[in-house]
Amino acid sequence: MRFFTMSWWQDVQSGSAENPSDAYERHLAALRPFPDSVARLDQLPSLHDAHVRRVEHLGNSVEITLDRWGEKGGWIPTRLSYGKVEALAFEADPESSLPGPAGFGDLGYYEIDRPSADVFEHRLLFSSGVELCVRFREFSFSVDAVQPAVAADGAAPRR
Repeated sequence: MRFFTMSWWQDVQSGSAENPSDAYERHLAALRPFPDSVARLDQLPSLHDAHVRRVEHLGNSVEITLDRWGEKGGWIPTRLSYGKVEALAFEADPESSLPGPAGFGDLGYYEIDRPSADVFEHRLLFSSGVELCVRFREFSFSVDAVQPAVAADGAAPRR
């Protein structure tokens, strides 16, 4: 993560952090327009506080299924699908985490980057301190119907 780091997130808890949102928005503006193969990145619903249900890596594709809390309540299974994947990496800092549910924890923040002309990175930071990074050339997502008040991990909604 370049902008929304774990150190920044921890400082937010104490009210002592500067907001990197403007700098990140300038960064995104410099990446746009996205090519058709990844244009749906700009249409993602809020993933804040989502929980990982599954990460699947098959050949050169990765699918991440998240349960995210819907605007009108209920958990919404959301699949992030990455094609022509060049890398999938998990990095964890066991000394640096925040409270949250089991597993990866809450998805706090995510960033998009473009390391080269036709390659993108999607970095996701979880409350457990895990950072997940997918380097890819194609992206899409799909959303399932709202599920009743229990997430795939069995957790009751916290809203």
